[in-house]
Amino acid sequence: MKKIHQDTWADCLENGLELPVGGSFIDEKVRITLTLDYDSFHKKLGDYHSPDRIFESYKKQKEKVISFLNKHDAEIDPYLFYVAYKVQGKVESLLEVDIENPPNYGERLNKYHNNNVKLSEMIGQAMCAEQAALGQYLLQNVLKEGYSSSFVAGASLIPPEVEAHSFLVIRDLNHKTYIYDIARPLSKYSIPRIFEPDFPFTYKLLSGPDKLIMGATEIILGGRAYFGVMFADTVIEKRKEQE
Repeated sequence: MKKIHQDTWADCLENGLELPVGGSFIDEKVRITLTLDYDSFHKKLGDYHSPDRIFESYKKQKEKVISFLNKHDAEIDPYLFYVAYKVQGKVESLLEVDIENPPNYGERLNKYHNNNVKLSEMIGQAMCAEQAALGQYLLQNVLKEGYSSSFVAGASLIPPEVEAHSFLVIRDLNHKTYIYDIARPLSKYSIPRIFEPDFPFTYKLLSGPDKLIMGATEIILGGRAYFGVMFADTVIEKRKEQE
């Protein structure tokens, strides 16, 4: 687990870890933590203990996945997209996420006793931090060697609103980075919302001296959003003439 200014980047999340997931908009200090009691979900993981079963499932669905991506001119490794799709559904099932009826923010915040709560206590109340934390754990389990993911507690901007936001960074065999916005699926059918960032989205870049937020384009519908750290003072994005 690493710091990116006042925010958090984690390449590996383990059972029992207290994960910083939020803080104050005033003092710029991360104060809220989520205790990762992954063992509470262990018996319900099913195919999500290792890469084997998900990969076998992918091989059966490969042509359909490729056809879907081609239909939308989406440039992403089809296996990586399929894993994100499967993880999306599993996280929503385990945390009882109701996409059409999101939890009340105030009720959810009340569960953070003394600014801490267990992941399992957020079933039915999970938002971006909890969904991304469980999503990262599942991705660690099921991605084949050469693929990887990271958890980021940072910020997002969907104009005109900027907010604290947790999301995932996923990488293909060529280390190309994508932003997997697990708490904002494209539809009630749990199609993952994945963005291609304008530049490689890396810890090295975000942990530099500037507080950055980066432009990114959603791969299916083409919408724009920005991801980075809270209290960003620099926006980086490609201009049209660069594309």
